[in-house]
Amino acid sequence: MSVGDQQGIAHDKPGTLSDLHDRLMQQHPDIEQESLIAAVLLMEPSVEDCAVFSRTHHKVAGTVARHPAEFVACVVNSGAFSADRFRSFLSERLPANLVPAHYLPLSRLPLQGDGRVDFASLKRLPILDDELIAAWEAVATQTPAVEQAAVMVKPTRLQTPAVHLSELLPHGHSLDPLSPQFATTIDEAPADVPPASTVMSLTYGGDLPTPAGFPQTLPEVLQQAAAKALGDRITHLEADGTIVQQSYAQLLAEAQCILTGLRQQGLKPQDKVIFQLELTQDIVAAFWGCVLGGFIPVIMGTAPSYREANNVVDKLCNVWRLIDEPLILTTQALQTSLQHLEQWLPGDAAPPSRLKISAIEDLRQNTPDPHPHPCQPDDLAFFNLTSGSTGMPKCIGLTHRNLITRAQGTNILCQHSPEDVILNWLPFDHIGSISDWHIRCVLLGCFLIYTTKEYVLGRPLNWIDLLHRYRISHSWAPNFAYALVNDSLKQDAEAKYPWDLSCVKGLLTAGEAVSSSAVEEFIDRLAVYGFPRTALRSAFGMAEMGSGITYYQPTIEKPVLRHVVDKASLTGDVPLRRVTPDHPNCSIFTDLGPVIPGISIRIVNGQNELLPEEMVGNLQVKGLPVSPGYYKNPTVNQEVFLADGWFQTGDLGFVSQDHLVITGRAKETIIINGANYYNHEIEAAVELVDQVEVSFTAACGVKAPGSATEKLAIFFNTAVEAEEDLAELLKTIRQTVVAKVGLNPDYLIPVAQGAVPKTAIGKIQRSQLSQRFEQGEFQDILKHMDLLLGNANTIPDWFFRQVWQPKQISTPVVSLGTTVTLIFEDGSGLGDQLQALLRREGGQCMAVMPGEGFTVLGNDTYAVNPTQPEDYHTLFQHLDEQNQRPTQILYLWGTGDAPLPVPDEPTPW
Repeated sequence: MSVGDQQGIAHDKPGTLSDLHDRLMQQHPDIEQESLIAAVLLMEPSVEDCAVFSRTHHKVAGTVARHPAEFVACVVNSGAFSADRFRSFLSERLPANLVPAHYLPLSRLPLQGDGRVDFASLKRLPILDDELIAAWEAVATQTPAVEQAAVMVKPTRLQTPAVHLSELLPHGHSLDPLSPQFATTIDEAPADVPPASTVMSLTYGGDLPTPAGFPQTLPEVLQQAAAKALGDRITHLEADGTIVQQSYAQLLAEAQCILTGLRQQGLKPQDKVIFQLELTQDIVAAFWGCVLGGFIPVIMGTAPSYREANNVVDKLCNVWRLIDEPLILTTQALQTSLQHLEQWLPGDAAPPSRLKISAIEDLRQNTPDPHPHPCQPDDLAFFNLTSGSTGMPKCIGLTHRNLITRAQGTNILCQHSPEDVILNWLPFDHIGSISDWHIRCVLLGCFLIYTTKEYVLGRPLNWIDLLHRYRISHSWAPNFAYALVNDSLKQDAEAKYPWDLSCVKGLLTAGEAVSSSAVEEFIDRLAVYGFPRTALRSAFGMAEMGSGITYYQPTIEKPVLRHVVDKASLTGDVPLRRVTPDHPNCSIFTDLGPVIPGISIRIVNGQNELLPEEMVGNLQVKGLPVSPGYYKNPTVNQEVFLADGWFQTGDLGFVSQDHLVITGRAKETIIINGANYYNHEIEAAVELVDQVEVSFTAACGVKAPGSATEKLAIFFNTAVEAEEDLAELLKTIRQTVVAKVGLNPDYLIPVAQGAVPKTAIGKIQRSQLSQRFEQGEFQDILKHMDLLLGNANTIPDWFFRQVWQPKQISTPVVSLGTTVTLIFEDGSGLGDQLQALLRREGGQCMAVMPGEGFTVLGNDTYAVNPTQPEDYHTLFQHLDEQNQRPTQILYLWGTGDAPLPVPDEPTPW
């Protein structure tokens, strides 16, 4: 006898409830109440499977207590489990006495050998209700010395062990693959002994023209722009939404006011001025105010706090001391905070009264001074600090001639014009922003759009929005920014943006190693918005030569040019050996283009002897843009500025058909996101942690397989052995490096002291560690660290082996109306059985078979080509015209032995 027979079915709800029950009983007059409840529960969209049983008693503290019968629903559902949602759903469709009292979440229903639901196992599952709680309390109170006990029910999370992704991915599969996309590669059949080139690695960009009246100093550059480029051509987009527009004439007048104020401060030509300014309009105006007076500006980023020690404060104090305790130019908002620098100045520094700080708002209030200092082309124009470093950086002096000739050469090679509209969002303390994306552009008098890095890095697609909104023709970013845009577009692949990017003529990728896969994906993803295939330009430059000196000129045939070579031929003592991208020992480098007019480059060996093309060696640069040297650093100047005028860049590379290709750094600095980080500074930060053994720490730049971008690996030694303590130490090291250096390490690798290679005098040989890392020597340690931390390279080890098990359909199909089912047949007979079952329940069925194209085979039978998305669209259009739009789709292709057909594009289903 069923529960319904015992209690009777009371139709206590009108309307749809009674109609639903009557229909169910008409379709299945002999249905058990448990099956009826399960049939209705399966109508809830999130329920994938369910079974219902009734219970009339259970044990409480060793006795049997009788209770009214109640139903228990065991539910397999998608998404978050919610008993209240199921209870509410059933209450609207069943009488109150048929709504289950309890709901148990399951990953699947247990089955017996014949495929029937194993209700005996389901009934053994604990049900967390008041009586079970009372049973536990009763057991607890029977324990000696326990007078009272209260049991509380709360969710608990089991700690699932992790499994490393390397154990799950196919053999040899990389987590960071280098996708070939559509780049042009220079591939030749590998040769055992490649012939040496007869062309030497020496290339010259040609002479610079000397037109009459061409400016020779920076004040002349701004004066000519103010006279010729009329109207508002400069736009500042600040973080708070403020938009400031001005003409070149207004910029000149503002700079002249600041010049007056600086002269009133007692500054003389060649005096230095440190900037602590945040707004782009402040930085640009202050820069030109200094230039007009012959003062030397030093642009530095502002500190997060001047009360507490941090790498920006350290750098600021050291630079202030190095360049003779200059004036600090800031804003009224920061003026008071900067007074706290006094506590961080060197011990023998000047007393607080000599810390000179001025606010730019006060300087702007002055009357313009129309009389600039009579600068000479070889006078120092400004200092740029070595990028990304902390502690004591090097001050690179750049003259008026350096900056103007580099700008002129770049404009000639890249065919820039006064009608260009440029966008810069990188900070002005970077040489690229102040030189290539300001001084060069002022020389043309073109349109300038400036915003902040926070606006773009907070949402990378803001960069693309600005390209569209302001019809930008040229912009730039390091390689990592292109990867950020790609990731943002991947996250919402279905989104459609109102972009028209046909205006873009050139996007520069420079400042760090160029990954061809990132820029190729960028082109591919934005092509739908009209982004030209020839718009990406890779380049090479340094602060010591005023920014970029080589620029790749893309063509339709070669939008990105890659060089694929055997790693074994990168030693510099043999010609390069060209291989294909699938070669197991290949390296891929992006072509950086020819040099600009006024510049020569060459590749030499360790004895400064010229090498043939297609051989790796030391890159040296010569020409008018090259800096005269580092300020107060004769030792380094003697090392890198050679007697015959060549500058030793510290880079390794080769020349191929007069184009430059960089293969790495000769010295051990690490380039991350376009900034140089010094190994010893990172190591010093790590060794501040108590449990790290001093003198066995090495910070190294490493490259993952197939990647051109450097990552930071930190090797260290510790006596900590316990797993829990080691995990905490790893977190402490990471936090320390982030706080002290502003860089998050990619790899933390504990090693034995003997594993750290040193020279006879104790110098750590970092290059050996980098090579061993890239050869996979530390993979086991890295895997162990990943599992210890449970990071993104692991997932919980909860996998089960998939097996097929027969299952009997015990819950009847409930039809509340005509269903139209579209079945993609797999030919195994399963589709035929489903059609018969559905039609028996009053539903309509249509079948789709694999074929060569869309075909109407007969009544309610069709064929489509599984790999052609347009066939699916045609099928659904035809069904719409026949008023046969399906209410459900059963896709059986791929469920049998045949592989799942995958269309090249998304389909409607």
